[in-house]
Amino acid sequence: MVARTIGEALLAVRPTWQVEVLDYFEEFVGSRFNRWVAKGYFRSLQVAPVLYGLFYQATHSIGDRPRLQARMNSVGRKRLRDYLLARRPDLVLCTYPTPAAVLSSLKVEGAVGTALVTILTDYAVHSQWTHPGVDLYLVAGEPVRDALLDRGTPAERVVTTGIPVRPSFAQAHPSRPSNGPVLVMFGALGQVRGSLRLCRALSKVTDRTVVVCGRDEALLRRLRALPAAEGRLDARGFVEDVDALMAESRLLVTKPGGVTVSEALAMGLPMVLYRTIPGHERENEKLLVEVEAAVSPRSTAGVCREVTRLLGDECALGAMSQAAKALGRPHSARDGAAAIVSLVEARNGSP
Repeated sequence: MVARTIGEALLAVRPTWQVEVLDYFEEFVGSRFNRWVAKGYFRSLQVAPVLYGLFYQATHSIGDRPRLQARMNSVGRKRLRDYLLARRPDLVLCTYPTPAAVLSSLKVEGAVGTALVTILTDYAVHSQWTHPGVDLYLVAGEPVRDALLDRGTPAERVVTTGIPVRPSFAQAHPSRPSNGPVLVMFGALGQVRGSLRLCRALSKVTDRTVVVCGRDEALLRRLRALPAAEGRLDARGFVEDVDALMAESRLLVTKPGGVTVSEALAMGLPMVLYRTIPGHERENEKLLVEVEAAVSPRSTAGVCREVTRLLGDECALGAMSQAAKALGRPHSARDGAAAIVSLVEARNGSP
């Protein structure tokens, strides 16, 4: 989503440019490997999310082990090099650490010379995001910028733009209705543990709950099969109008994924965080709770208590909304595109 969003923002200001959006693992590593990794990732989140947290912490120190880092930098390396030498792009933008690491190593060795921009898609810095061949980092906020500077990244290579969200999140929306629903989002793929139990519980403490199941067809079917007496649930599958749903909702219950929370912050939508994944999402959660844009109960019952409390306290809800707006960057895609255009045209010597 971030790659497509920034690509569209670039074409809006430089319509003659050619922009390609590619899935790195699909294009340069292989479909079988891509499916295997994706399946393993989501399975671990369902069964034992703590394992991902351990992996996240362990990979923080890989940079101190050159042989292991070199092995990681070999994933898809030859295909990427061949592609770059054949296509010779002015710039490659990465929204995931692996391609940034591989391309950085190719640049350091002198194999390619393309500009490299990395967009950090969370509110924290992991060691696998930082590489010497990156020409420009676009980051979510000042805490992320400060963390990069602490790691030795030159200040001129870091621009605080926010995680790119679609322009529709920056458009003026009618005032949020006082009787708006509670919006529940489980991510594009859904498959969150305890999601059915949470939705049933929320339906008993809210007038209306809108649940976006993403591509979790099993959850969608089970929610739609609930008898009317179970509650007032409006279950939907994958949707495109997230901005409209957020604009009409009073509160968002979600996992703290970087893109989803950036969209909510841009809309000034208070959040109740649920089923945070240890690792990058825990870092996102920490910042959001710290600035008081979100609360983070640890159980289904806790979520219901917080939702009930906030819906009954307009002052608290309003304060959280203002805190979210203060951190949000609704023009992040526009600002990110401007930084990228400046880099490319400076390197080329002219517009």
